[in-house]
Amino acid sequence: MVYRNIMSWYEDQLKDKRWKDRRMEILVRDRGRCVKCGTPHNLQVHHRKYISGRQPWEYPDKLLVTLCRTCHERAEGIYPWPEDRQVILLESTIKELQKVMNIES
Repeated sequence: MVYRNIMSWYEDQLKDKRWKDRRMEILVRDRGRCVKCGTPHNLQVHHRKYISGRQPWEYPDKLLVTLCRTCHERAEGIYPWPEDRQVILLESTIKELQKVMNIES
């Protein structure tokens, strides 16, 4: 099959059952929430980096992460993170750890 551009090729790869299955594994691992902001809406799986010659579903867990559309666009550099984002991330991480460890705040 001849593709007009790399994006049409990539879009076809994301329709593949192997990617859909892999995507679902990552969504389940990340508990159906964006790992940056915690929202359960508009979730996508982000490749932290691309490896030449690999199919989208052939990446190890550590290179795949669940992000909402907004956080994914920020991760891709489409628009920057707000300056206060690091504080919000730290607070949400602390709250999540407290839940896991059954610690009252």
